[in-house]
Amino acid sequence: MSILHTIKGKHTDELVINAIDFVLEYGTNLKARSGSGLQVTNVNYVLVNPRDRLHFLRQPTSIEYQKQEFLMYFKGTRKASDMEKISKLWGRIADENGNINSNYGYYTFHQTTPTGTTQFERCLELFNKNPQTRRAFISILQLEHQNETKDYPCTIGCQFFIKNGYLEAIINSRSCDIITGLPYDIGFFSLVQEMMFVSLKQMGFDLKLGSCTLHTNFTQLYYSRKELLKQIMEQRTKNLERYLMPAVDEKLFSDIQNQTAFSDIVKWSKNKQYSNTPLFVGNLFHDG
Repeated sequence: MSILHTIKGKHTDELVINAIDFVLEYGTNLKARSGSGLQVTNVNYVLVNPRDRLHFLRQPTSIEYQKQEFLMYFKGTRKASDMEKISKLWGRIADENGNINSNYGYYTFHQTTPTGTTQFERCLELFNKNPQTRRAFISILQLEHQNETKDYPCTIGCQFFIKNGYLEAIINSRSCDIITGLPYDIGFFSLVQEMMFVSLKQMGFDLKLGSCTLHTNFTQLYYSRKELLKQIMEQRTKNLERYLMPAVDEKLFSDIQNQTAFSDIVKWSKNKQYSNTPLFVGNLFHDG
């Protein structure tokens, strides 16, 4: 019997640190095609404040990667040549046609359902018909992925639901690398959650933004990530300056649809020099 473990963080970095500590203490040995390391099964990662999603522990690299990944997700490209601009990994896992599967923005904002809407729009339709719907789910894993692809999506999908006046989100993941997966996966889907929240508020829903949970069947620390892990462990003791990325505005939806750059989030993502008002400066475990 697999026990459900719940790990919480006020922000993404606290979540990553708590996850590392947990797997280092309780992980069992893992040998897989991706490498060897430590692994724990059946874990809920709970991001208490979905807006506090930026990953500062490996800054500036991690912040710039998040920005570029947001832009690629907004674009919805499945071309490895586009995704390689932010990481060479995408080129190594492309199929024979030079395409990748794990652009989550494609399935969220661009892939259309049988009714002609995007999956994001379909979720809004379902909420409009029934605020207590249990069908507001964005599917990432597709039948076409059930082959020998190198890029088998780690994320299965994401469900949104309203509970006690809060819009909650649960990401379902088959497998999650704490170093290179967790902060970016929960970073993107917490943004989608905020977009869903803003849309529902505009539709007249009286809501508050709830937590964002990533449930993963397997979570790992690979030994091959030891240099990145070392960097994080060194950063955790420092006084880090944190800030929030811009809030979702109505222009973001238009930017995604028309591939323009008028929203605060797209402008911020395109700006390589970031200068923001800090939320706080301090130890990750004592400030929020």
